Amino acid sequence: MLWSGVLPAAVIRGNVVENQTGRALARAFVTLQPVTGTPGGTQGLRTNSYGAFEFSSLAAGAYVVRVSKVGFLTVEYGQKQWNSAGFPVMLAEDGAQFLTIRLPRYGAITGTVVDENDVGLPSHKVVAYRNTQPPLLAENAIADDRGVYRLGGLEPGNYLVRTAGMQTEGVDYLPTFSKETLRVEEAHIVPVSLDEESRFVDVRPAPGKLLPISGTVEPLPPPGPETVTLASDLGRQTIPGPAFEFPSLPPGPYELCAEFAGDPRRGRLRKRHLRTSTWTVTPASV
Repeated sequence: MLWSGVLPAAVIRGNVVENQTGRALARAFVTLQPVTGTPGGTQGLRTNSYGAFEFSSLAAGAYVVRVSKVGFLTVEYGQKQWNSAGFPVMLAEDGAQFLTIRLPRYGAITGTVVDENDVGLPSHKVVAYRNTQPPLLAENAIADDRGVYRLGGLEPGNYLVRTAGMQTEGVDYLPTFSKETLRVEEAHIVPVSLDEESRFVDVRPAPGKLLPISGTVEPLPPPGPETVTLASDLGRQTIPGPAFEFPSLPPGPYELCAEFAGDPRRGRLRKRHLRTSTWTVTPASV
């Protein structure tokens, strides 16, 4: 004989589908997390071939349902905006809830890297930055044999697209923003939305002269430098020290900083126009 309430019998089941087409998404991972005050632990499972899932033998209470799948934005059931929190699913004793959860795809930017005659340039690295101050690296890709690139996996927002510096066929190409500018403040702003591609964002890299910044951190206080960081208006690059080299850089202002393991001291920041291929960073107390 079973007493009422001894065994939980509530259930949450549903389907996961692609947002645009409504097609079932197999093998999406569904997480069920009880809200504080609801008994039980977090559970997870994958949808079947029909996109269906089911959590059974649940206690009454409130649950957050979250779904993720490679190539799609992670979604919580009931959320109103792509980056907002969802609403818990309320479950009565012996109750049942059926949910349909739609997963949108990330946004993307596509275009072509072209030369002065609008011929595609192959194998150029293309980078997407979030349009922030300073710009924040978001994604990168390599143009194919026709110069066509695709930057996927982008959250909604505004982006800047730039090629990286490259040496090929006897020519140095400077890092260049779409549309044909070296200056971040003049770069073309590309809006990106979920489930959409922002197309025809072409880039024509400007020829110029690329230079390295290299050197050694001196003197070396124990235990010696851990990292050397190069900062510009487009972010930061960090590599191990004490010897360092940052290749293929365009002319412009840079800052160098040496950071030491187990030592609060940092290298003195220097900011000047790039004129020489060798810099030395001298540690200084803060």
